[in-house]
Amino acid sequence: MNLSYKYTGTIKSYFLDDDEVINESLIGDYHTFDFTATKRLFKRKMSLTAGVKNLFDVKEVDMVGDIFGVSNSKKANRLNVLWGRSYFVSLSYDF
Repeated sequence: MNLSYKYTGTIKSYFLDDDEVINESLIGDYHTFDFTATKRLFKRKMSLTAGVKNLFDVKEVDMVGDIFGVSNSKKANRLNVLWGRSYFVSLSYDF
């Protein structure tokens, strides 16, 4: 089994507004957690692996200001950072 945890802290940057005034922008912090399990079969010739990525289902985080030119609205307050939870299965055979 494999457990993987990652914390991404708040990201701070600066941008110029339309009046050429320097403002601070922030992307909020978030946590991700992945889980993978592998089972060996048939005298360790075959492996079955299954898992979940982004177990906490993180999709958006808070943001303040213009974030690296990606926010398309001056009133935007959320930023898409991940696609959400996903599942996977893998089967492999060693000759």
